Amino acid sequence: MGRLGKTPAGGKGCGFRGWVALAISSTRKDKRGGRDGQRTFHTGWSAKMSGWSVKEMARDVLGLASVPFYGIVTVRAVIGGYPSFLIRLLVGAGGLMVIYLLGRHLRGRWGRGLSEANGYAARGIVICLCAMLYYQSAFFNVFALVLLAGLYASARYLGASGGSLAGGSGVGVMALALALALTSAVMAVLGIEGP
Repeated sequence: MGRLGKTPAGGKGCGFRGWVALAISSTRKDKRGGRDGQRTFHTGWSAKMSGWSVKEMARDVLGLASVPFYGIVTVRAVIGGYPSFLIRLLVGAGGLMVIYLLGRHLRGRWGRGLSEANGYAARGIVICLCAMLYYQSAFFNVFALVLLAGLYASARYLGASGGSLAGGSGVGVMALALALALTSAVMAVLGIEGP
């Protein structure tokens, strides 16, 4: 009776057979106060929400420091005509790549630490702090710091170690320092003027 593809008991086939069957399959006999045999809608909302949606939310927040999102922010800087922000993002991305490549080729503790650094934490530092330095708005700064804290909490919830997050933060700060040091020089070499 509650399977997909079959009609409800006593019912005739309808154009929305799959939807009707889905609605019936997600119901059960109520053992908590309903009359015997009465069907009530029950999906186990609280049980599903406690594990599934928290994990999904953590993945979504972590996605704010993903490579595609970094690309979206960079393309937005190109379209919007924000040259200093664009140069900082590009130099920061180059710095991240150089640091990770050094980490793969260095031996010992430093190389292992750089290669195991969390990339989400590093990109999150670069994106958030570059945006905060560009916009210079107290409201945006608070918002960006809350997102950055959420990113770290999400990474911890999804199983990232504290050491990899600390390493990622260090890599992000090094890439950001490189971006800040080279932005004006790169803009002068390219002959770009702007804020």
